[in-house]
Amino acid sequence: SLSLLVLCHPQNSIKERASKDGRRAKTMGAKAGDAGIVNPQRLTVPKLRIELEKRKLDSSGTKPILVERLKEALEKDNKGEEGNVVDDGAKKKNGEEEEIPPGEDAKGNELETMIENKEETKNNTSDNNENSDTNEMDAPSLETDEDDTVFDAHDDGTNPIVKSNRLTNARKILRRNPYDATAWDVFFVEARGRPSVAKDIFEEILRYHPRCVNAWIAYAQSAMEKKDDEAVSEIFSRCLRDVLSPALWLAYVNYVKATNEDGTTEEGAKAIKAAFEYCVDHVGEDVESGNIWEEYVDFIKGVNPGFIAPEGAQPEQYETARMMELRRVYQCAISVPTQSLESLVTEYETFENSYDKKFARTLLAESTPKIFACKTAYKERETLNKALFEGVGFDVKVHKNGIAVGDPVHTSKAADCHLDAFRRFIAWEKTNPQKLEAIGIVSAAAKKMASDKPEEEPPRVRERIALAYEKCLLTCENYPEVWLEYSHWHESAGRAGDAAEILSRARTVLPGSIMLLLAAADLEESQQNFEGMKAVYESYMVSYEEKRKAENAATGEGAIVKMMDDDTSVVYAEYIRACRRTDSQASSRKAFLRARKAPGCSWLVYAAAALVEWRYDEADKPCRNVFELGLKTYMHVPAYVLTYTNHLISLGDVGNTRVVFERALSVEKPDVSIFDAFVKFEHEYGSFESFRAAEIRRSEFLEPDTASMSSGLSSRLTAAKLVANVFERHNFIPDVAPLRSESLSHYANLGVSSIQKHMAMSVASGKKEISRQKLPPPPKAPKGAPPPLSKAVSAEAPSASAPGYATPMPMTAPRAAPPSIGLSALPVVVAPALPETLRELFNKLPGPVAFAKMPAPRVDAVLDALKNSDLTIEGKAELLAQMQGKDTRTQSMGSKRTATQMMTSDMTAAGESSSFRIPTKDVFRERQSKMQKASAEEYQ
Repeated sequence: SLSLLVLCHPQNSIKERASKDGRRAKTMGAKAGDAGIVNPQRLTVPKLRIELEKRKLDSSGTKPILVERLKEALEKDNKGEEGNVVDDGAKKKNGEEEEIPPGEDAKGNELETMIENKEETKNNTSDNNENSDTNEMDAPSLETDEDDTVFDAHDDGTNPIVKSNRLTNARKILRRNPYDATAWDVFFVEARGRPSVAKDIFEEILRYHPRCVNAWIAYAQSAMEKKDDEAVSEIFSRCLRDVLSPALWLAYVNYVKATNEDGTTEEGAKAIKAAFEYCVDHVGEDVESGNIWEEYVDFIKGVNPGFIAPEGAQPEQYETARMMELRRVYQCAISVPTQSLESLVTEYETFENSYDKKFARTLLAESTPKIFACKTAYKERETLNKALFEGVGFDVKVHKNGIAVGDPVHTSKAADCHLDAFRRFIAWEKTNPQKLEAIGIVSAAAKKMASDKPEEEPPRVRERIALAYEKCLLTCENYPEVWLEYSHWHESAGRAGDAAEILSRARTVLPGSIMLLLAAADLEESQQNFEGMKAVYESYMVSYEEKRKAENAATGEGAIVKMMDDDTSVVYAEYIRACRRTDSQASSRKAFLRARKAPGCSWLVYAAAALVEWRYDEADKPCRNVFELGLKTYMHVPAYVLTYTNHLISLGDVGNTRVVFERALSVEKPDVSIFDAFVKFEHEYGSFESFRAAEIRRSEFLEPDTASMSSGLSSRLTAAKLVANVFERHNFIPDVAPLRSESLSHYANLGVSSIQKHMAMSVASGKKEISRQKLPPPPKAPKGAPPPLSKAVSAEAPSASAPGYATPMPMTAPRAAPPSIGLSALPVVVAPALPETLRELFNKLPGPVAFAKMPAPRVDAVLDALKNSDLTIEGKAELLAQMQGKDTRTQSMGSKRTATQMMTSDMTAAGESSSFRIPTKDVFRERQSKMQKASAEEYQ
């Protein structure tokens, strides 16, 4: 049966399909070689290579190179062998075969063009009537045929490209953003309206979005409509294991039921039952799998019981076997929080009561707590699941057809919200809301033994978490951090093999992500699998070297060798470090020799190899030799020169550092950063004459053409240069600027680059000082307000800084009401943040309500006392001794003063002292002093 082939042997099906594709490609290549070639541009890349290999020519390179190479060979063949020229009929036939999509019958070029034009006109007209918001895609295309072929440079031309005005304009939009859902909708519309080329359109969609659920479903339905069972089997074998979506798996089950006559035969019934079991094993724990469970129950109810009975069962036992199987399916279904939970529970209760009501009460009593927990979990689970696509800030069109939401380059607010919603959903699944227990732990001793081991999720909880991650990858597979989180979850639970498998899949989906490559290598190293770690690095390096070798062969000798990018440089550098860390010095040096021979070797390889020699083995001479070897090639690279000089400075080798700087500055056009580093080096390690000479050299190198400048601008540049020289000379400690922090912004605006860098570093490190903000001027007094006090009156009034407050106004003189000012006229004052100590002190102080019935606090007196007081331990002891002295003011001995008397007497003596004197016989202070002395004696 076809279904059993897909069910039981999915991997074998893929291998067989790959071998068939290989044989088919060879057969088609042979046919292409037998007939004449009219236009090599129409041939695919594999056929072009076959033709070139038959002529013993180089078959490496991209499609344009292969086409030109084959054209030249054909011209030579036509000139030398006139008798082998193929007639026009054969040429036309060959051209037709290249244009027709696979699986279609051969037709004439003219007839096919007429049919496609009619279909395009019809589809464009209907789409214009249905979708009025796609005018940009419906507009006539202004691009050439070459621009319409692909919108991605990675396309190798192996799949035919369907052309139409709508698709051309959609591809133009997708060149800017490959994740534009509206543009991809055009492809779905075109595929539904043009069944003859639907396969090519779906393949183009899946080439960029291989986990698009609706694309796979529509692709399979298109093949089913053509009754192409082989194509349907191939489609499901490609997508089922990677796309764990209940909608896709339900489509697969329905296809198996249709091809096996809905289980009317024993073989068909077993195939359908196997398909259901295969389905619930993979997606049965999903919140949207309720329809699958319902159809599974209906199938068990309606099938002939003899078809699903176990082997050796007697006919009279068939019904009993079906009842037991149905009970098992029901109990599994009602333990999963799905949208069909209520109906399944009702059906299960009816099913149990239909056989034995007494036994049913026992079973239902045992199941009731679990069902209640499942219903409770379903409410939370459904809420989180809806938030995945209907949360705040979502664009529903992004997920309309299962298109990926983006990648770290083409991210959006909707994508970020979608990813955060999935993280909340996964975190909720990890809490095990149903409190499911691991199978097999039944006794208290066994539970205690299990609790002593590292905590691990029960199998069903693990399946749900894994399914949540897989569901997240359907739309977020282009985000490497999702794969890292998925792998880390396995690794933290001790499943290193599963974690490695996840990272292997991730590298297949995102081959250009260096982060995933390094994570995979770290995982192998953490498991002491050093050979596996090297294999991870070497897989990338081999791929890069082969790719560059093919490019160099295509461009020919004498072409400029392109430098390897930063990602590749990091891989080679990390490979050198990993070999030294896990193997030996000889292994790292061997890795360095291989990296040197790699096409376009970067300076980072030499720097990493040199620093590894010093940091791991303290081998100074090999380290310097490697640096000097790289300096021959990368003298013009400032980063390499600065890495070398920084290493020499760390060793204290000032003389050789100065020599390296002089060599780097002797090139034709040295970089400004090397001059800046040289001046800074002389400021820190040189004499006054040496750094003055370095400043003059830099000024001469950077001296602009002042003839065309105004005198003001020229003077401004001169001032900036002078300030920069003084600042750089004395900025010995990087965190401390030799200028007031309030003036840094002024000189930065003047154009002093060193001060600008200092401020940028201060902001980045969080050490920027907050300058005191100037308060805005007070608002003007409105009309009718009393005039301000004159200077004479102001001089007579006590100042705000006096120890006491202003003299109280007489009761006969009423206080004037403040002028009425609108809120908009009030100045906005932004107070600076308080230090942590003061903030804690103010939080401990009582609120203003505590002083409602007391005299107004003397703020200035308190501040004055704090300034003039010694708050150390010795100062406190001296203060206590002074508190026992005698006061010169006349007062009755032992009498207690009221608060009003204290305030009046102290205010009269305010001119004699900066603060109030403590009374001699204050009962409260004497009691406090005795308590403090008693406490001190207890602790001595």
